[in-house]
Amino acid sequence: MNALRAQCLDEMLRCIREYRGASHAFRPFWRGLALHEIAQFKRWFLVPERRAFEAAVARSRQRVEG
Repeated sequence: MNALRAQCLDEMLRCIREYRGASHAFRPFWRGLALHEIAQFKRWFLVPERRAFEAAVARSRQRVEG
C-alpha cells in the first residue's frame, strides 16, 4: 500500500472515529467531514483500483478465450 493511500485511509478513519465520539453539537460537522473523506477516498483510490482490476480480468479472459 502506498504512503498516500495509507495517509488518506488514516484520515478517513480518524474522521469517522471523531464523528462517533463527538458531542451532539459537533456531530453534524464531523459527519459532513467524514462523508467528504469517504467520498474522496472512493474517488481517489477505490474506483480507480476497481477499474484496473476489472480491466485486468477482461484482459485475462481475452487471453484464455482467444
